[in-house]
Amino acid sequence: MMERFGWRWRKMQTFLRYIKPNKKIVEEKGQLRDIEKEIIISATDGTLTIFKREAEEIYNRLTQCYGEFIEDYVNLELEGNEEVIDALDNAMEEMGYVRWEKLRRVLE
Repeated sequence: MMERFGWRWRKMQTFLRYIKPNKKIVEEKGQLRDIEKEIIISATDGTLTIFKREAEEIYNRLTQCYGEFIEDYVNLELEGNEEVIDALDNAMEEMGYVRWEKLRRVLE
């Protein structure tokens, strides 16, 4: 912890989730309908997802076609500034990972 002017400052604490999307999904993203992309994004967010009947049918069809939507993931907690996060983003991207929040852009 750094001390300055009598205040204690901490570096920014950040929680990041990186995922490695299923290669087949990324390769065939142009063939996916918007609703299919939204279901993939929703199903990979790591929280409880409940689909309506129509969406559940699409979800089941997608999992039969592609299997798992993500190949791997990494959850990180770190302290650092924007430069550290940018460097980490670049390193993870070189290994095929993207931040979960950017999955929508990957599927566009």
